[in-house]
Amino acid sequence: WHAYELDLVNYKNTCRLIRGWDELFTKLKENIASLGAMKLSPYYKVFEEDAATWEDRLNRVNALFDVWIDVQRRWVYLEGIFTGSEDIKHLLPTETSRFRGVSAEFTGVMKKVAKTPLVLEVLALPNAQRQLERLADLLTKIQKALGEYLERERSG
Repeated sequence: WHAYELDLVNYKNTCRLIRGWDELFTKLKENIASLGAMKLSPYYKVFEEDAATWEDRLNRVNALFDVWIDVQRRWVYLEGIFTGSEDIKHLLPTETSRFRGVSAEFTGVMKKVAKTPLVLEVLALPNAQRQLERLADLLTKIQKALGEYLERERSG
């Protein structure tokens, strides 16, 4: 894991996004399962402390990237809408403004990741989990407001 780098791909020259999610989550699940299986070993006590440290670390990586994949997917979806449509900017100025703020923050985080794409370095980014959870919440609210607006347009 010390050498495991995220697979990054350039996105519209705005930032680099993470790809290869399946590989990342598969490796995490396999390693967490292996650590669980080690607990059954009669020699487990010898390396229990190291195993517990790694189990905690891998569970934190899993939790972080669970939120991250959601934020990235929502951001890509909404980015296409809010940067591609002049109508939306005029019709939903509050959401457009909110999205710009979220977008600036998200691309800032992705630029940090591009500088140090090692998974364990990303895990060490200060407040990354909290920041991504907040971005996920904001993106959900923006997406909900957009959906409500489109629904009103359809039924109106």
